[in-house]
Amino acid sequence: MTICKLMAIQWALEPDWFQCLSDGEAFWEEASSLKRARKSVDRSLLFLDNHLRLQEESDILQKSTIIALIEGGHVMEEKLRSARESAKRPVGSFLLDSFPGHPTTLETRLQ
Repeated sequence: MTICKLMAIQWALEPDWFQCLSDGEAFWEEASSLKRARKSVDRSLLFLDNHLRLQEESDILQKSTIIALIEGGHVMEEKLRSARESAKRPVGSFLLDSFPGHPTTLETRLQ
């Protein structure tokens, strides 16, 4: 899935809201390295910026709300950076998607 393909689907559906693509972790067996967590956040923010640009260019999607995904794996500093940077952008909501591990404990989610 690419950003352009996802946005083409959104243009056809004219949704009230949609979540943007993100670079989440594919494996839950191991904790994130700092390098991987940074890459995840950097790429997810780039995806978000591209979604926002395409939304702004579309008369149809300007009425839709974009949901930003918060990434960062087990690296709290990167989760916080993802949240802070996403909050600087005109999004309608956030999805906490950076809880690798199976299953994630309530204590981890609350932290």
